Amino acid sequence: MPSPEGSSPGRRLTAYLALLGHPDLRVVPSQSDDGPRPVLMGPEVRLPDALDPELAWAAVAHAAAHHAHPREPWSGDPLKPVSRAIIGALEDARVELLTSARFPGLGRRWRAWHTATPADGGTFEALLARLGRALVDPAYDDPHPWVQKGLGFFFADDQRRALACPEGREADWRRIAGRLGHDIGQQRLPFNDRTFVVTPAYRDDHRWWWPPEVDPQPQEAPSPPDAGSTEDPPLPIAEDAVHRYPEWDHLISTLRPAWCTVRIRLAARGSVPEPPPGLAGRTARALGLAGVRVRRFRQAEGHDLDLAAVVDHALHRRLGLPPDDRVHQDVVRRRQPGALVLLVDASASTMGALAGGGTILGELLGMARLLGQTWQGPVVIRGFRSRGRHDVELVDLDAPGAVLDGLGSTRLGAAVRHATADLARLPGPRRLLILTDGRPHDIDVHDPRYLVEDARHALATARRRGVTAEALVLGDQGRAQARTLDHLFRRGSWSPLRRLGDLPGALVRLMA
Repeated sequence: MPSPEGSSPGRRLTAYLALLGHPDLRVVPSQSDDGPRPVLMGPEVRLPDALDPELAWAAVAHAAAHHAHPREPWSGDPLKPVSRAIIGALEDARVELLTSARFPGLGRRWRAWHTATPADGGTFEALLARLGRALVDPAYDDPHPWVQKGLGFFFADDQRRALACPEGREADWRRIAGRLGHDIGQQRLPFNDRTFVVTPAYRDDHRWWWPPEVDPQPQEAPSPPDAGSTEDPPLPIAEDAVHRYPEWDHLISTLRPAWCTVRIRLAARGSVPEPPPGLAGRTARALGLAGVRVRRFRQAEGHDLDLAAVVDHALHRRLGLPPDDRVHQDVVRRRQPGALVLLVDASASTMGALAGGGTILGELLGMARLLGQTWQGPVVIRGFRSRGRHDVELVDLDAPGAVLDGLGSTRLGAAVRHATADLARLPGPRRLLILTDGRPHDIDVHDPRYLVEDARHALATARRRGVTAEALVLGDQGRAQARTLDHLFRRGSWSPLRRLGDLPGALVRLMA
């Protein structure tokens, strides 16, 4: 397969490229240093002689897709090998999806070669292959949070139809690869660029993308910090991690567009205390009890009668037919964790001390870590704080050992809107749980109702979008604060607690 360009297989593949609208491309044999994979270099598609014929058809169609939807020239700024591998998978998926919209048969041809599944494991190479399949195969649903996060960045809608970055701009790919690559680094997943192989086998090795100055030496994943180091300095906020959200002004009943600026940054790392013995097990059992209430009809036994079944039973007896004696209804609780976003209040007020030692924020972080460890679905954990509407900060707390100090104020509405956007990208039932000690407040707002009404509006919007929004409130709540919390979350949608050890009981009350 294909020997000289003039051989029969080579001619057929070159003609195939012409039918796809690329008569300038030609299929030629691999060169001595190309290896056993397809190589795309300029107008040449180099294929090894031993390549499977079906794989060869998929390879030349993939090359045509790159030429049909070229990306902008790369700037030359260096990239880490992990980021390059992620960008390669995203760019391959972009051109294939855009080409499949015109030639659906090509999409089916390519999808046949994607075989990655959760059984392949959780190495970086396996996760990248699973993400690659999820990007191009709408029938494949991968449960891994990293894969789901990649889908959320790549697509602009829940149905995986609209691309968030259809033009493949460098800034977009760098932003996405930076976020996904950071998660890989936090998980300490090793990666060796020398042995990495692009999958599936019909895709080229991307060597034509990277000019020499963009090709740094292969690096392993970052090593853990030295044993003597207790904390990393906070990372700077990248300009591409900025989002803008509206805010509700209750005085004029208007949603002010693009009013708040939300910035995403990474948490510092430090020593994290272990939870009290047995608390993780109690929390897991509490979550098992706090399932979804499901009413079942036409049961043989139950606490209430099913009126429709009773009527059918009477009709069957009147007509002389065998009656169905299942005339009861009952309520059962089924486990359905779905996706969870935890918002941890990290304002200055949470640095207050608790009776018996520790701070409010320390207890809130302990609760978030416990929930992150025991929740059975995808989990996103973020701290939130603000310094006015132009500086609302969300801090990623997903990584092990993530720590932060309490600073600034509590602009809850903007944090809720970003969390709702996060949940829109995750599958299944969606729940937003806010861990806090008080009510919304910020330095640039003097009306005590303003941010309360904005947060209430944001929470109501989240509920309309299918999100269950609740809160765990730490500390003493006076009558006025309880009224505010009832106004924000509705009575029964928030639960008070005093210490980390109260978490299991509070979960059962809250999620009943």
